[in-house]
Amino acid sequence: MHHFDLPQPLEDEGGFLNMAIADYFEDYADVLYKNFGDRVKDWTTFNEPTQKDGGYLCGRTLLIAHAKAYHLYNKRYRESQGGRIGIVHNIFWFEPRTDKISDVQAAEAANEFNFGWFAKPIFSEEGDYPQIMKGSIEYASKQEGLPKSRLPELTQEEIELIKGSADFLGINHYTTFYCSPIEDDDKERGLFYLPDMDANCVVDAKADGSATLLVKSDPIWIQEVLKLDQGTI
Repeated sequence: MHHFDLPQPLEDEGGFLNMAIADYFEDYADVLYKNFGDRVKDWTTFNEPTQKDGGYLCGRTLLIAHAKAYHLYNKRYRESQGGRIGIVHNIFWFEPRTDKISDVQAAEAANEFNFGWFAKPIFSEEGDYPQIMKGSIEYASKQEGLPKSRLPELTQEEIELIKGSADFLGINHYTTFYCSPIEDDDKERGLFYLPDMDANCVVDAKADGSATLLVKSDPIWIQEVLKLDQGTI
């Protein structure tokens, strides 16, 4: 349903920074179901939600928009059309650079931030964001002198709305990153260099693949990605 671009008039209203977009997206989904649902049986609401500009504020709107589209289908169309609603996630895999505890923790945090940000609220039994993500962003926000976390809290009503709102999870898997904690004198900043998760993550430059670092062949770790897809989040 959505692959990165919004119509310009909606961008002019703030895009996914504007919570009204969630209602507009529900209306858009209604048009799609009504006109194409007799033929289309597998729907994905969003492609690669972590790639949206606007960070955590946009992420909250996107999760709610996804859930609204899912529940609309359940209420009006599922019985007659018999389709499925899912979401497509871009999932990298993050391994520690060494067996040091600090590297292991950095890789765990990176996996939670990359996969758990959108998967845990939808697919876990308890819903909500990963605890490590909530704690890390709250701590970083305090260090920046902010009065509250940059990660907007989900209300209990929103948690219940989002939880379980998908019939399947689609995966785009690109490569594996190797992680260590961020150091003040880091000379090599990886593609994933995110202070919020205290992880500096780089690819294996010797791995086969294309010139872009996002498409390096490191296939052994795809089994770990599939474990995540089976619900071990």
